[in-house]
Amino acid sequence: MGAAGKPRGRLERTDDPVGYRLDGEQRHGFPDDLDLSRGQRLRIAGWARALTPDELTQTQKALLEAEPPPPSPTQERAAHLSGFEASPYWAILSEHQQQLVRDPSSHPDLAELAYPLGVAQLAKLVDATPDKIRYWHNSGLLPARRSSGRHREFYAAAAVRAFYLNGLGRPGISVLRDLMQGSGGPLLIGISSALHDRASDADRQAQDLMQRTATDLEQVGAELIAAE
Repeated sequence: MGAAGKPRGRLERTDDPVGYRLDGEQRHGFPDDLDLSRGQRLRIAGWARALTPDELTQTQKALLEAEPPPPSPTQERAAHLSGFEASPYWAILSEHQQQLVRDPSSHPDLAELAYPLGVAQLAKLVDATPDKIRYWHNSGLLPARRSSGRHREFYAAAAVRAFYLNGLGRPGISVLRDLMQGSGGPLLIGISSALHDRASDADRQAQDLMQRTATDLEQVGAELIAAE
């Protein structure tokens, strides 16, 4: 047994037999183990609730119902890096656009609005048309979830992307659409050539970066063409 409250090795659920494996040791069912970390115990309790609810103990029920502990600094940093502000498009947005993403209700026509947004609401937020929002989503360029009624729901990451797309223009949209639909090999090779040409006019640091990127794009483009 490990020290109480400390994570112990690899924890994985098994289907045959129903249970979990901890450090290679099979356990039947989903018994609680006070020697495990809270996160590991929560995972086991969650499996028990979903698969063997009749065997869920009072301790596990209390664990699932308890308020989660405050996130550690490491968890907060991970959440930030995985959030919409970590998007490569974020730095391209103006400060005003970034504020609208953080708080959609700051838009004068969207008072008291919060995520998720519908098609018309996102269009209003980024100053686009609903048809554009639908087209970008249908082309695979704009992430969305589906509500229980099958309506599109857009969150902050989609708003960041929509601001970027709205400023890109039709030629850029066409390039991205082709890339997303798997027919962008020739486009990547074209972009690669353009980067190589422009690198000659850049300073040394930017030149090295552009040339490395161009080489990578050329390789990916050639692989896409070969796969078509």
